[in-house]
Amino acid sequence: MKINYVFFFIFLGLLSPITGCGNRDAYIYDPEEFNRERADFGRELSDRTGVSICYHKGSTTPQMLIKMAEDECRRFGKKQKFKKNQVLMCSISTPALISFDCVDPLIKK
Repeated sequence: MKINYVFFFIFLGLLSPITGCGNRDAYIYDPEEFNRERADFGRELSDRTGVSICYHKGSTTPQMLIKMAEDECRRFGKKQKFKKNQVLMCSISTPALISFDCVDPLIKK
């Protein structure tokens, strides 16, 4: 019976860094970021039509996500517009994904 407790505590010790202490900061997600076959691999973006952000609901506020999207779209002279929110799309520590379109502020839709 004591052996079961030992394995249980070892399991908890290994699980803690993965779930509780992992990096939960929101970040801009690009699934093609490390695709070396892409023609523009390693080059600075010249335009952006949308931005996706991976985040953890417990450590990120909606205002933080909107600000991140605004800042990224503003780099290209555009404004952010909410597109969709999805869960279980990113890493375990930041499982939610929110997507925004970067739209030209002069074009009315």
